[in-house]
Amino acid sequence: MAAKLETKIAIGALLTALVIAAVCVLSYWSVREADETSRLVAHTYEVLTQLEAALGNLTEAEAGTRGYLLAGENSYLETQEENFANARGALDGLAKSIRGNAVQEARLASLRQKFEQKIAFLIETTQLRQSGREESARDLFAAGRGRQVMDELREIAGAMEGSERGLLEERQRRAAQSVGNTTKIVLIAGMINALVLALAWMTTRQEMHTRRQLEGMLRHDAQELTALNEELEAFSYSVSHDLRAPLRHISGFADLLRQQLGGQLDEKARRYLSVIGESSHHMGVLIDELLAFARVGRAELQRSQVDLAALVQTVIRNLHASVEGRDVEWQIGALPEVQADAGLLRQVWANLIDNALKYTRSRSGAVIEIGSTPQDGELLFYVRDNGVGFDPQYAGKLFGVFQRLHQTEEFEGTGIGLANVRRVIQKHGGRTWAEGQVDAGATFYFTLPLGITGLP
Repeated sequence: MAAKLETKIAIGALLTALVIAAVCVLSYWSVREADETSRLVAHTYEVLTQLEAALGNLTEAEAGTRGYLLAGENSYLETQEENFANARGALDGLAKSIRGNAVQEARLASLRQKFEQKIAFLIETTQLRQSGREESARDLFAAGRGRQVMDELREIAGAMEGSERGLLEERQRRAAQSVGNTTKIVLIAGMINALVLALAWMTTRQEMHTRRQLEGMLRHDAQELTALNEELEAFSYSVSHDLRAPLRHISGFADLLRQQLGGQLDEKARRYLSVIGESSHHMGVLIDELLAFARVGRAELQRSQVDLAALVQTVIRNLHASVEGRDVEWQIGALPEVQADAGLLRQVWANLIDNALKYTRSRSGAVIEIGSTPQDGELLFYVRDNGVGFDPQYAGKLFGVFQRLHQTEEFEGTGIGLANVRRVIQKHGGRTWAEGQVDAGATFYFTLPLGITGLP
């Protein structure tokens, strides 16, 4: 029984291999035919494009000449020589494209002759006008000789285009016939291959059983990874919290030294104590940011109806200290209501708007644009500024913890704000990214699923 089954499998495999080989040969032939058709189609469009370019440049030169005859302004003739050169260049390119096609080459020779007649006519009328014989130039133009040459030009070009399109239709018909034959062979091959599905079914069952085992292992690993991430967040929270006490001691004792020693301190000692105080303050801000970052990861979303327009206005009012005394132009578009965590979204807008204010500080007139637009099943929000921008090759680093593209001496910050933005938006099911150029401003984007917005 086993030997008989193996024989059937071998025969089925041989038939399948033969059918696949035949399909491969036919497919290769069909692909080659399709490639050739594509090449010929491209050739046709190239010929048509060159024809259009030649006629277009000549038409533009004619229009300029007509304008000059009517108005007498030399500005109409500024591109005349360039148009003539471009038209001739297009004809030269056309000659290369149709090389070997005797009929088309003969038509092109006639086309060149008509082109030169038309160019000579335009030059003649222009020279008449330039020499002061305005009426003669206009009479010559109105006599219709130029229009007759142009009609003959278009007739020859139409014949060339018709010839190319005829060849194209024939080639496409042959390609379609080839595809039809290949489709029939493929259908027959499919019917033959169906005979070996019974054997494949047994293999598939075994594979699915193995896959279920692997999926179980992956779920177990995912659970362990989730637990590990929770432990890391808890550890980060605990460490950041425990750092507060020694930091308060450092800052407090530095203040006590400054108060008790007072005038006994020389300039160097005062500078040392100042550095200790500033560093302690920076460390305190950093710890606060880390605690906020950890809380975002641990907190559950408290969804409610949030009016983003009102929320943004509140954030801007709270940042009045960063705006006071500055020339800031706010361009705020329509913002919808969403079902989201109001507190977390406030952090997002506060971080993005504060960054826009910070990095436009060097501008005499800051422009900050805030808006939203539906896009591909989600709602896109953005904050755009005309500040110092950033090198786009480092855009991927912006939303990482402690990732900064500017020195602290230039712009204050901890490098955690944008990481918080990304975490909050990811918890809401959205995405974040940024675009910018050095000294040309930046735009920060985030999305929310349309399902949590007030839009349909």
